[in-house]
Amino acid sequence: MNASEARKLSNDNVPKLIEKNFKEVVSKLNEMIKSAAEMGDFTTGVPISMKWDHMEKVIDKLKQHYLDEGYEVNVHNLHITKMFFISWKK
Repeated sequence: MNASEARKLSNDNVPKLIEKNFKEVVSKLNEMIKSAAEMGDFTTGVPISMKWDHMEKVIDKLKQHYLDEGYEVNVHNLHITKMFFISWKK
């Protein structure tokens, strides 16, 4: 495999990896929402840590997904991780 072929393969797989990471975080957050709501809480969050360029794309998808579902969304930058918080108090 030459560099051009490797670059094409990598570029072709980035969207698949982003979608996979997005679905994993949504699944985890949905479980956390249910658990928090059962305990009477109105917010929950999850740390997200992955390659920086992938993280930004996953977070953008998460924001849109949960805003469309009626949640409030906040993202806090940590050193190499971001905390993605959602709330349903309103």
